[in-house]
Amino acid sequence: MQDNIDKNLVIENTSFDENMKVHDVTKEPFKIYGNSKSAKNIFARMNENAAEKVSVGVKNRGARSSGVRIRFKTDSKRFGIRADLSTTFHAGSLTSISALGFDIYSGNKFIKSVFPDDPAVKPSVVYEQVVDLEGDMSDITVYLPYNAVVNSLFFALDKGATVLPAENYRDLAPIVFYGSSITHGFCVSRPGITFTAKIGRNLNMDYRNLGFSGAARGEEAMAEYIASLNKSVIVCEYDHNEPSAEELSKRHLPFYKKIRETDKNTPILFLSRPDERDANEAHKRMKVVEATYKYALENGDKNVYFIDGLTLFPDDIRYDCTVDAVHPNDLGAHMIAEKLTEKLWKILSI
Repeated sequence: MQDNIDKNLVIENTSFDENMKVHDVTKEPFKIYGNSKSAKNIFARMNENAAEKVSVGVKNRGARSSGVRIRFKTDSKRFGIRADLSTTFHAGSLTSISALGFDIYSGNKFIKSVFPDDPAVKPSVVYEQVVDLEGDMSDITVYLPYNAVVNSLFFALDKGATVLPAENYRDLAPIVFYGSSITHGFCVSRPGITFTAKIGRNLNMDYRNLGFSGAARGEEAMAEYIASLNKSVIVCEYDHNEPSAEELSKRHLPFYKKIRETDKNTPILFLSRPDERDANEAHKRMKVVEATYKYALENGDKNVYFIDGLTLFPDDIRYDCTVDAVHPNDLGAHMIAEKLTEKLWKILSI
């Protein structure tokens, strides 16, 4: 055991042995991406004060680590994680990996998921695991759980292993994704295959996941926050969380206008929801989103784009792409990522 480990994370039967060194992931050469640099919890994706101005739901979900990644380069043959999580894990459409687990990638290659053996519902979980790496010098990306608050996190690597900063992402500002539980990541099986994570790898770009399950309502304060961020493009999908198409029509255009008050030029890609449980309602909502897009074009905004969400899944396998006819499963996330990657390539001219 290492002397510099947070005492709150001491585990009696540790799987880290005397040949492993424990590292504080908040220190160099480790680098955290997708988080809010001004949040009290460094693994949160939104500043608490900014989130509270939006809603209680956004404050609660903004503390969860969806889209947050840690990157570094190493030739270690072993890799350990020690995590302290607060969780609202429940059975059903979530897995213990998606709620409590970490995904490990070497370059763009998936290595393994790390998650607790006991997925029981608990207010907090502390666990530790060690996995094997290939041992070649490579960039490692660790995706944090999308439905848990990460309170503390330590990595362990072989003593004597080289540990360096990872290669930088493409030299562009991050993509900012804003939306509902679909953007948040529900209900893919693990955090590395949310559609936002896939797009990040496809484009070799940093990104911020501002998907808030059940709490994306296009609030003015949210528009102001998004407008203030450093970003290359905004991907906006949130119509699910409005109770009706009529309510959506009251907020969608004002949301766009509020962003454009201070951010005149960042490209905005609007999406409507991809499910058609109620085809008539889905069509109405799509028309509301499309109307905002058309309004922007008619008023001289050349940096707006639109995708009808119902075109994201092939008709013949539409319901094979979801868990519950709403939330994308792994196949659905892949389909969304492929369509959006193609569109973002063109928008960003990369």
